[in-house]
Amino acid sequence: MLFKIIDKNYYRLILDNKNIENINFFDNIELKKFIVKFLPKYFKKYNITGILKLDIYWNVFLGLIINIKKEKEIKNNNFVELKITFHFNNIILYKVNYFDLIENTNIRNQKLIYLDNYYYLNIINNINDKDFIKLLDLSEIIFDEDKKILNNGIKLYI
Repeated sequence: MLFKIIDKNYYRLILDNKNIENINFFDNIELKKFIVKFLPKYFKKYNITGILKLDIYWNVFLGLIINIKKEKEIKNNNFVELKITFHFNNIILYKVNYFDLIENTNIRNQKLIYLDNYYYLNIINNINDKDFIKLLDLSEIIFDEDKKILNNGIKLYI
């Protein structure tokens, strides 16, 4: 589980599969209940209030990414309104430095894509927890430009 503050109005919560293994992602009611139970502790800890847009991305290898963007500040500091969009089975790419990846992890048997002088890792097989945590430290998560990268990049395997 990783909570990142991108800027004062943009946050990201990453939950690996161990934290969400009992959730049925195809039952929207169950997923909404999970979010309503889970997120308030982060909202309180980081004083996140107002009208928030949540983009929730689920990927079978990674788990859950919740992008939280503050759309509007409300004068009442205890008010939170959520606008939720679910994105299921997305391809999540990791923008990496190839040499850092090879030197600092044991990640192998995965797809690597090269485009515009950058390498993007596409996880196609399970990786262990230690390597996954290291990957999160070494990379930038890409999930909004995945089609462009996959369609135009040179496919390699490590």
